[in-house]
This record gives sequence, C-alpha cells and structure tokens, in this order.
Amino acid sequence: MEKWEYRVVTRKAEGWVTKDIPEDAAEAALNDLGADGWELVGVAPIVGEGMTTKSVMLFLKRRLA
Repeated sequence: MEKWEYRVVTRKAEGWVTKDIPEDAAEAALNDLGADGWELVGVAPIVGEGMTTKSVMLFLKRRLA
C-alpha cells in the first residue's frame, strides 16, 4: 500500500502573484517544490472582508520513501 505525506503552504495573495511578484516567481517556487517530489493537488482561497482573497492555501503531497 502506498503511503503519502502532505504539506500545506499558505501565501498572502498580495505576496504570491502580483505586480511586484510576477507569475514566473510563483512558477519557480512551485517547480522547486516539484523537484523535491511534491505534487500540487489542490488550491483554496482564504477570503476576507468584502469577499476579497487575502491568502491562498496550496495542498501538496508526495510518496513516503
């Protein structure tokens, strides 16, 4: 039976992909996680006042050795 480990990464929305941090920086961060064996399996927004996305939670998994 396969066994998995999980990781949750939370990023503030304004610090993840904005005018200040381009998409390629977010892609580089995800590629680094992927190089360590992590697979992105889900994303969930954390909504604040006025239905504005304040943060984003990334859910990742990888096989246990």
